Amino acid sequence: MSPPVVAHLVRCADGVEACRRFISSYRAHDAGCGHELVLLCKGFPADSLPQEWERSVAGVVHRRVHLPDDGFDLGAYRRALPGLQGRHVLFLNGHAQILAVGWLDLFMRHAAPGRLIGATASWNSHRRDRMTACPPWLVLRRRLVSRLWRAWLSARASWDDLAPYLPFPNPHVRTNAFLLPPDLHRLVLAWPVPSGKADCHALESGRDGLSRQVLAGG
Repeated sequence: MSPPVVAHLVRCADGVEACRRFISSYRAHDAGCGHELVLLCKGFPADSLPQEWERSVAGVVHRRVHLPDDGFDLGAYRRALPGLQGRHVLFLNGHAQILAVGWLDLFMRHAAPGRLIGATASWNSHRRDRMTACPPWLVLRRRLVSRLWRAWLSARASWDDLAPYLPFPNPHVRTNAFLLPPDLHRLVLAWPVPSGKADCHALESGRDGLSRQVLAGG
């Protein structure tokens, strides 16, 4: 099996200090297993790194993938994936810092086909009850409108089947740091590069997002 890839986002707009912090933590903590470090260089002019960035990564063995500065973090991951086929990929965002020895081994010891590995740091939902803290007359009006709206929707499907997000609790793997096995690359590649933050939320925690598709697959 090919060694895993650690794909770290290096975004020009984040400034060189973010890159320095990651590289410093990368040098200080052994990964615990072999891997390839790939720097996803986002938004740099002319497919090169300014001298400050070059100095910050000097001496660290890595490969670079230059990407345009659009599509948010998930857009960069989506664009980089075709060149990483057949590999486990640990995606780390631009503000990631490594805090423990054996950090990559902690992910890889749980790696298996069909298994998305990361932290469910939030069980929240972007679907919220907006009737809280409203005056009584407004609550009644909204309930009436809601009942009429739901009656119309019921001819086609229930509201829960149409809403883009599940209500709380909505457990999902956060995409600031997650390990994607080769057989799940297709789930990310099936999505277009996000054009707005709502697209990122939908891919991360939406009803048809990455975590829900993994759960649906068992």
